[in-house]
Amino acid sequence: MPTAFPTGLVLNRASPNEITQPFYLQIMPDLTPISTATGGGTYSTWGCKFKNISSADKDTLVTFLRANRATIDITWTIDGIGYSGSFTGGYRLESKSDSVHTVTFTYYAAAV
Repeated sequence: MPTAFPTGLVLNRASPNEITQPFYLQIMPDLTPISTATGGGTYSTWGCKFKNISSADKDTLVTFLRANRATIDITWTIDGIGYSGSFTGGYRLESKSDSVHTVTFTYYAAAV
């Protein structure tokens, strides 16, 4: 069953990189991702940045990223286009103060 990305968070930057050779992402029991090329289709990797967000939004986003790091069917609408995919790697958290944060991560997905 697909997992929807949380709504209400403002994505400041999403830099897509198109990949024409998609891969299947398998998450091992120790949460290590293993990828295998599958062929066909067009996928994109998105470098995502949520900049200067509140502590509450940071907590929502980080909790979602941690809870879904092994989920392979995360749905998300970016620039009005629906995508389905997964997170690759971890996330980066920068805190400017106790109340201002930036969260960066990578999303690998195909348009649906």
